[in-house]
Amino acid sequence: MRPTTLFAALAGLTLVQCQGDVPSCARPCLDDAAEKETSCSVDDAACICKGDSFSKIQGAATGCILKECGQEVALNKVLPVVQNICKSRGSE
Repeated sequence: MRPTTLFAALAGLTLVQCQGDVPSCARPCLDDAAEKETSCSVDDAACICKGDSFSKIQGAATGCILKECGQEVALNKVLPVVQNICKSRGSE
């Protein structure tokens, strides 16, 4: 799987909903990206899953997650959780 797939999936993650499932190395990256790049609260999945917010978080979080977690964890642990967040809300 390519890191670009990870980029697209990372943007929809809202940490409050799935904090127990997200590796701890990724949590600060995702919180920081949501807070700095959008006006969304980290617990507002509807806001985070919208197109513009999704793209902004995607751009800001991916590099941090790859750096902090490594590609193996990012692709095999973070990505599966992230892929289901907005999908379960009917967004993406």
